[in-house]
Amino acid sequence: MSDLNKFVLTYDSYIGKGSCSEVISSNVSGISDKSFKGNGYIECVKAGAGIRKIGKQAFDNAKELSVFQIGDASKGKGGLFIIGFKCSCIADVASDADDMLVVQYQAFNNCQKLVSVILNVNARVKIEKEAFRNCVLLETVLISDKNAVIASDAFAGCSNLTIIAPEGGEAETYARCNGISFLGLK
Repeated sequence: MSDLNKFVLTYDSYIGKGSCSEVISSNVSGISDKSFKGNGYIECVKAGAGIRKIGKQAFDNAKELSVFQIGDASKGKGGLFIIGFKCSCIADVASDADDMLVVQYQAFNNCQKLVSVILNVNARVKIEKEAFRNCVLLETVLISDKNAVIASDAFAGCSNLTIIAPEGGEAETYARCNGISFLGLK
């Protein structure tokens, strides 16, 4: 992720203010650690499909966050779309490849309105430990990457979760090993 530090979103550079009509510039490649931690006002974030890192605790305790979208979810692969946050945390990726989306440790921890997550990107996906910990309202996570890397406790405390992902992939193995409901994509 060589250009990641060039275009990183921080709270100061966020142009939206409670409205989903405003977007983050398409040249932003990451959201920095703790950018919106504890924010009680932000409700919606939309960004271009170039996002490859969501930093540690980036949205930790962002209690009003209900929509998080990267890319255009209506066009199939190519974007990440997250709706209705309760809480999340993401694990690190062991690669610096530009074609990998990394959701880091506790990126969405204690987001109290998270309901659905769609990771529909033309990239490898890595979800780090405690990425979605205690997202008690989280019901569905769609992961398009058949070889996604998911930390064992990435979804700790998400008791009503169903993972939707390609059949026979790593996400299916993760779901089965962790007692999480799974729906296979063919």
